[in-house]
Amino acid sequence: MSFEGTTKKIHLEMLRILAIAMVIFNHSDGYVAYFSNTANIFTYFYSIVFSILCRAAVPLFFMVSGIVLLDKQESLGELFKKRILRIIVIIVSFSLFYYLLDITRKAEMSFSFLVFLRKLASGDVLESFWFLYAYLGFLIILPFLREIARGFNMKLLGLLLCLQLMFGIMPGILPVMGIPALNNLFILGQVVFFPLAGYGLEKYFTERGMKKRIVIFSVLAVIISICLIVFLLEWQKQKTGFYQYRYLDTLAPVFAIAFYSIGKNIGGYTSAKMARRIVILGESTFLVYLLEKAVAVIWSPVYRYLSEATIGIIANTVQVLAVLVSAYGIAILLRKVRFIRRI
Repeated sequence: MSFEGTTKKIHLEMLRILAIAMVIFNHSDGYVAYFSNTANIFTYFYSIVFSILCRAAVPLFFMVSGIVLLDKQESLGELFKKRILRIIVIIVSFSLFYYLLDITRKAEMSFSFLVFLRKLASGDVLESFWFLYAYLGFLIILPFLREIARGFNMKLLGLLLCLQLMFGIMPGILPVMGIPALNNLFILGQVVFFPLAGYGLEKYFTERGMKKRIVIFSVLAVIISICLIVFLLEWQKQKTGFYQYRYLDTLAPVFAIAFYSIGKNIGGYTSAKMARRIVILGESTFLVYLLEKAVAVIWSPVYRYLSEATIGIIANTVQVLAVLVSAYGIAILLRKVRFIRRI
């Protein structure tokens, strides 16, 4: 649903906000580290549940990108100038920013242009920037995806979801039943599946179609999927003595589609005043992604103190919320600068 004074779809802005909150959790100790090394049952469930759910962050970003971009009409020149060149500039400038930040924090490091270029070429400046390189890949193949989307229909959407089930989800589940899985058919990469899935869902499932029963079904699917992944993780732990973290991604498509369905339903009931606030936050989300690692450095002393003075759940929750709110505050202020807003 969009509101007067904006062409933004509120449920998409809500999904962006949810996705960046998940990203910040994924970059905290609550992700994996807690449930892998604790005897506390509350810490275990806090960490493992959110570690599973938050793997839907990147899929949601790609779904939203597919919904927004696959229907756009623009030439190859426009695509390069407006999107591909923009991402390249962002990758270079923010990689340089974090490289310089590393130098200021580590006395043993000194600036080297050649070292920076090597790190830039390999995507090694900041681990979380792998998404920028993946997004650049998505933009490069966008003209081909647009041609596919032009002939998209309900049957192809159903086929797409079935292929993801067969070659994306089942290979992670079949070994539990003693069935060797064929997992080397890389048919649907995330820069292909999630944009097309988002586009298809948005096109063929209207807000009226997102009835309460769809939301109930989505919630049940999320609960069942969490239980299944916890079982897979613990089964592997009992079998080998350590966790196989790849299982965290096994049902990410289920979570992403479920969150989309829930967000679409909630977005239809959002007031105009709340919608404007959501749009402001949604428009700042990409900048939050670029800044959150730097903001996390500022809050790290508070996190360390809370880790010693309280329990991990409290320390981690405060850290995630503090980084999220602070990064949004900084991003909203920075976006008042015209040059930054344009980029």
